[in-house]
Amino acid sequence: MKELKSPIVLLVLVVVIAAFSAPFGTPALAAFAKDFLPAMATLVAAYAGVRYGSTLKQQTTTREQRIQKIGAGARALFTIWRQLNTIAQIQEDVIAKYRNYSPAPLAMPPITVHIDDTIRLDIDSLAFLLDHGKSDLLANLCIAETRFVHAVDAIRRRSALHANEVQLKLENMIPESRNLTPEELRGILGIRLFSLLVNQTHEVIAKTDDAVETLEVVSLDLHAALKAIFPEGKFPLPSPIEEETAKSVKTPRPTGLL
Repeated sequence: MKELKSPIVLLVLVVVIAAFSAPFGTPALAAFAKDFLPAMATLVAAYAGVRYGSTLKQQTTTREQRIQKIGAGARALFTIWRQLNTIAQIQEDVIAKYRNYSPAPLAMPPITVHIDDTIRLDIDSLAFLLDHGKSDLLANLCIAETRFVHAVDAIRRRSALHANEVQLKLENMIPESRNLTPEELRGILGIRLFSLLVNQTHEVIAKTDDAVETLEVVSLDLHAALKAIFPEGKFPLPSPIEEETAKSVKTPRPTGLL
């Protein structure tokens, strides 16, 4: 039985005991208790009802908040997986083919596939991680998303440069059907455009690899944290990235490009 903490309940018990126990139990006191008890019983019942209602409401609110947090965690996982799938697909289809290929700056085509960079985490909904000592995880989620955005930006800038400037200058060389030396390319493109293309190609490869690795690690960390905080929650793991793609992430930044 729970400990009686209400002053009203204690007062009623004292009055009842005093009314019917010697030497305090007198007919007058008993009559008073007879009239007093119904009113006090009503008061105690009202208090108990309010107390029970308040406790029930608090429990319901806590349960609803927990469900909301589980939902926020699941949505965050889904968002991270979408970002990872988007950038990993580009890594597998394009980057992996040119990572260690010397003429990559010119050989790598513009990436024209639609990239949905509007996929964003709702960081505010994950603030509950702070209550569980997961501030580092919250910071890493922000970092991972930032690297995804930077990788997409690098891909778009390099693709625009190749399609709008480089390709126009190289079109006149296509009929010749011959390989160009780096010196010839510098002469055709100019030092500024040639250097910009090489640097942006390096940047695309490095930032894409970095984004894939970071997103993959943080998705596993978030999954583990959510399962620890909400054991009853269902947080499925994403399909693993293909072995070759996962290995390519660890490949050092290329140094043999033009």
